[in-house]
Amino acid sequence: MQQAAAWTLALSVLMVGLSVHLTARIWSERRLFFVDLGRALTDDDRSRAQRVLVVNGAVTALGVALSFLAPGSAAVAGFVSLVLVFVPIGYLLVETVRVARSVDRPKIAARFAVPLEDPPTLGRYLSPALNLAQGALLVGSTAVFLWLLPQLPAKVPMHFDGRGVVTRLGSPREMWLFPGLLAFDWALVLIIAFGVSRERWALAPKDPERYAALQLDRRTTIVRFVEVLLLAVNVGMVVTWLGLAFGSLPGKGHLVATVVVLSVVVMAIGTLAPLAYYLPKLTRLQERLREIAGSDALGTREAGWRAGGLFYYAPDDPALFVPKRIGIGQTLNMARPGAWIFLGGVILVPLVISLVAMWLA
Repeated sequence: MQQAAAWTLALSVLMVGLSVHLTARIWSERRLFFVDLGRALTDDDRSRAQRVLVVNGAVTALGVALSFLAPGSAAVAGFVSLVLVFVPIGYLLVETVRVARSVDRPKIAARFAVPLEDPPTLGRYLSPALNLAQGALLVGSTAVFLWLLPQLPAKVPMHFDGRGVVTRLGSPREMWLFPGLLAFDWALVLIIAFGVSRERWALAPKDPERYAALQLDRRTTIVRFVEVLLLAVNVGMVVTWLGLAFGSLPGKGHLVATVVVLSVVVMAIGTLAPLAYYLPKLTRLQERLREIAGSDALGTREAGWRAGGLFYYAPDDPALFVPKRIGIGQTLNMARPGAWIFLGGVILVPLVISLVAMWLA
């Protein structure tokens, strides 16, 4: 089990490192860390990106090495998972803020909010196949668990330490946490798609029809990225859930180590593959939109952008979901009560699901 714990930790470190690498990599000649520079990249910009990539690579290599050199050390596992992996993330965030604050970007053009005669409906953004897969995954895995539940012992492993040692046993009914989280992730996809569909339609005075078509492509791509990502996360959770259940059956304990590693592999591939595919595509769409409108954030208030464009706080803007000025996708207007309700729900609902699962036990 110690080797399984080592592989799990190493794969987790590698997943974080590759995610940072994909974010820090230069995808456009006018963007650094997804910040629109308003000009071509300079040698200094490239050097800044290279420093982040080198630090990230070194920290990732160190984390992977420590995972295997001290597989039985809880202290090392804690240091790697709670401290080391956040070093490149923090460095990237600091550099992104520095770039955002140092760039003198053109002001956002006047707002051209328009009521479309036939605006795309929520269903226009969603993939029927991916949503069917989410539903089948939830129903199918729940059916398998219901079949297994009467066969499970009174106590099953519920938590492992950094050495792979079981630190807590619990009732099998606590595993109802998993279908709750599966349903939450599926609901989150629908909520994000709803947010995308509700984003204000702002048209550029130059070539408005092409701009609208590109915006529709951008919004659909954002939703597809989230759909694929959360489906992969849910597949990983199902592997963990049913794998632990099967591994708790008499004579099947040897399956647990394999299941833990397999679930991390599934989640790693399911996270990195969509990032590698959709980030370049979304970057190209952002570039084409900027070429037409002169800004990624058309339809927002210039004064509402704070911290160089990281946050949007505009009390006089009724919009809740707005296009990001830094990064890819959408952000929230933090001046709207709905933004805090949304964030509170994302945090509190999984917590409530966990408490209900423990209460059922």
